[in-house]
Amino acid sequence: MHQALAALEWQQVLQLVASFARTGAGRDLVLNTAPAFGPGAFRAYGLARDMAQLLARSGTLPLSSLEGLSLLQAPEGGWSPQELLELVALVRTVEEVRQAVLASSPGPFLGELVAELPNLSGFLAWCQARLDEEGHILDAASPALAQARRNRERLRQTLQQELDSLARQMPFASGPFTLRRDRYCFPIPATERGRVQGLVLDASGSGATLFVEPFSLVELNNALAQAQAQIREEEERILGELRAAFLSRRQQLLAAGQVLATLDAFQARVLFGQHAQARLLPPGEGEVFRVVEARHPLLDHELAPLREKVLGEAGNRQPVVPTTLEFPPEVRVVLISGPNAGGKTVALKTIGLLVLMV
Repeated sequence: MHQALAALEWQQVLQLVASFARTGAGRDLVLNTAPAFGPGAFRAYGLARDMAQLLARSGTLPLSSLEGLSLLQAPEGGWSPQELLELVALVRTVEEVRQAVLASSPGPFLGELVAELPNLSGFLAWCQARLDEEGHILDAASPALAQARRNRERLRQTLQQELDSLARQMPFASGPFTLRRDRYCFPIPATERGRVQGLVLDASGSGATLFVEPFSLVELNNALAQAQAQIREEEERILGELRAAFLSRRQQLLAAGQVLATLDAFQARVLFGQHAQARLLPPGEGEVFRVVEARHPLLDHELAPLREKVLGEAGNRQPVVPTTLEFPPEVRVVLISGPNAGGKTVALKTIGLLVLMV
């Protein structure tokens, strides 16, 4: 089988189909597609038929983000806020696709596949109440976090008032207040050090400027540092909750990701078929083999731009003569003869590919 697939350039055809996938997982699934026969062929046809009907009714599926699948495969699960955001995006994609398919009254094969997707609407809402779209933890994540952030804002306002007052009292300062060691202070010329009661936090490279924390700022800076520590502690607790929640759903989400990849792969098949102006045919039964105006996807001039984009070379750009053949039941062997470059190999490869693609 491997030699036959190579001779028929099966992998190049799969590359054309995979170019219509929206996700990396869907693309990989297309590229690893093996020809289906027997019950597998009927299921593949049923999924493709149902997908074509869905696309005609509702348009393409909202397959936007499956990057979180690789994160779920990592054993440690110590995800950063940005990585957690990717996992939330995966959950959102699962839920959006599930709802989109169910709303379209899917056919039996597609309906059976989508039934494997879990209802994650509640979990998605829980995640979105904790992380915003940029990966920042929301005040609504916990009452303790909201209270700590309010305390910090109140302290900042008090500090601002004290800083403004001190600035008016120290016109000799080298500049406005600044931060050193996460503490508010003023740049003071070393020659004016005796005029400011406070702690020296730092000095310029030349030593000409000292960064002094006036005594009136010490308690406020301490309180602000304590508030920020409380915020960091609560934020880390919330991130821990999110990590634990995703760890507990790891297998469920990985399975859902495989369903999304399958949906993406079959959507890519249908989109490629539409682009190629192809027909979706059920697997044949009986002993009659009939091909009507078949076109080889690697030679069809209409697909030259796609081949150039995906394969790096357009190949044939001239109109091709479609292949039409019919083998009645009593015919077991057909001999094709003719001059060189007369289309014998093209006809054989076209028939072979059609058998694989059905």
